[in-house]
Amino acid sequence: MSGDLTLNLLIAVVTLAMIFLIPAAVFAGVLFKVGWDVFDRDYIYAYFSRGWMKSLNRNFQLLVILLTTLVTVLLDLNIAVLLGTIIFYLVQKLFKSFEITDVEAELEEGID
Repeated sequence: MSGDLTLNLLIAVVTLAMIFLIPAAVFAGVLFKVGWDVFDRDYIYAYFSRGWMKSLNRNFQLLVILLTTLVTVLLDLNIAVLLGTIIFYLVQKLFKSFEITDVEAELEEGID
């Protein structure tokens, strides 16, 4: 009888320890899936296939994307968005001739 109690107690302890792993794993999986779906792969593909790497405008856009991603991973999403926004507006104000345009129309032309 005490053997059953010990076995049940052991199963409860092991199961309880594993229950804390399940939400973290599920949360990590959900975050990975959402990140994969949100990631703008068309822009990266167009950047290399259409020769956008020769454009200062496109290089700056990619730099802001990479900087925001890196700061998000290393620090915090709030800090990354704030930093990316500040850099974007500083460049717009300091370099009046540096015009950043939306590339969505160019991407839509090349997507079948």
